[in-house]
Amino acid sequence: PNRKSKGYKKQTPFFGSQRQARSRIISYMLGKKTSVRTSTLCDALREENISAAYLHPHTLHSILLSLEKEHLIVRRGNFWTITKT
Repeated sequence: PNRKSKGYKKQTPFFGSQRQARSRIISYMLGKKTSVRTSTLCDALREENISAAYLHPHTLHSILLSLEKEHLIVRRGNFWTITKT
């Protein structure tokens, strides 16, 4: 399988990872279907027991900016929303 590939690298565990925080952000925003504030996302992640490291405002903002750079979300003022396709 892929493990024989030169470029194979085992991923870190999903639970407690930045990938988990990113997926929860996207899931939350898809469920809301409206724009949300960063503070609202922080509260939602806290309720879902996301690692405290990702709840720090600078870290959360960095994750949101990376999602924006990947065109998954957009920022409008103090609000974030899912990119419309």
